[in-house]
Amino acid sequence: MKFHAFFGGIFLTVFFTISCVSTINNAKLNIDIDNMSQAEILPLKNNNNDIILYNMGSRVMEQSGFLDGNGQEYGYYTIEVTSYNDYAPNFSICGWINGLTLFLPSLIGFPTDLEEFDITAYLYIFDSGGTMIKVYKNSNSFIKLAGLYYGQNPDKKASKYYSLLFRGILEQAGKQSDEINYLLNEAGPITNENMHDARLKMTDFLKLPPNKR
Repeated sequence: MKFHAFFGGIFLTVFFTISCVSTINNAKLNIDIDNMSQAEILPLKNNNNDIILYNMGSRVMEQSGFLDGNGQEYGYYTIEVTSYNDYAPNFSICGWINGLTLFLPSLIGFPTDLEEFDITAYLYIFDSGGTMIKVYKNSNSFIKLAGLYYGQNPDKKASKYYSLLFRGILEQAGKQSDEINYLLNEAGPITNENMHDARLKMTDFLKLPPNKR
């Protein structure tokens, strides 16, 4: 009896592990923003220290065509992404059906997991002295359905939603380019003399949780 209970426990553990939606892997996000009009914003330097976010920021701000990376830089930009997931409100229906049928329908494709993801994209713009002059935030949510043989990876769907979030942010920043440029010009360009102190100031700022900045 103990033998069967032991292997039954292993089976259930493996079953639930392979049939659940995983968390979003930022390294596998593919941010794709096409046909973005170039903004009239002075050149900015990528300030992301994390290599994953650095590459993501480059795609969002420069490879999209939004920001001209040539010329004297007058400030910095930093992007962030956050995500939280939990069972979707109506997942209990799937849970009841699976429980009452000993999960047999899942063997032919009945859903085993339904997760709701709340995601947020951030863009911070700093002047050459490291003072934050603009912050943009855009949020959305999506549902990810999974079964025993499908749907465990949310990265592709998350990539689509994050791309839309950042597009909205860039459109808003583009409309405020005059204000941004005024503040950047007031502080002047990045120099070897102000770069060190600016980076320390930005690092301290970004250590704070997003909801306390």
